[in-house]
Amino acid sequence: MSHKLIFSSIRLLFGVILVSLTPLFASENLLQGQTGNEHAFNLNYSNLRFGIQLQYPSNWVKLEPPDNKSSSLLVTFGSPVGGPVASLNIIAGNGGSNITYPAFIAENIKSLKQSGKIQELNSSSPDSLSGHPAYKIVYTTLSQRGILFKTMQVFSLVGNTAYFITYAAPTEYYTFHLPTIQKIINSIKLNK
Repeated sequence: MSHKLIFSSIRLLFGVILVSLTPLFASENLLQGQTGNEHAFNLNYSNLRFGIQLQYPSNWVKLEPPDNKSSSLLVTFGSPVGGPVASLNIIAGNGGSNITYPAFIAENIKSLKQSGKIQELNSSSPDSLSGHPAYKIVYTTLSQRGILFKTMQVFSLVGNTAYFITYAAPTEYYTFHLPTIQKIINSIKLNK
């Protein structure tokens, strides 16, 4: 599968996820006294095919699509019921054997910009994912229902496997779950 098809699939999946999250907002009074990381990180997720494992808190909801044989959404983690809505999506697939890491980064950013998903690019910087070079972008995007989301995407190319870790939340709630999201991302182990 070509890397252009992977980027198109990612844009489509992200749009579907944003549309599905928008009706789930909690009222402001639910936020008083809560933090986004109250529960222990005692649950494990792993995908042997793509060599990824991580830990996540017990109050987050794990949604796995039916097994498929191509690159796609591996798993979505949804924020706890009754609090601000957020999601963390893990996408992996064949990044292509003829693409260099710099070209992979440039192509992903270019693809997001051309798709019109990026309303404003807040930051763009080198990062790491499980000890591998990665790139992190933070941007705002508008859902089909007109809700402004802030999104952080960390992507990496390990061998021929492309990994996309995407966190999205309505802009006003972005920082609420950010400590939990960082802890999940920091727990990722790539065994490719």
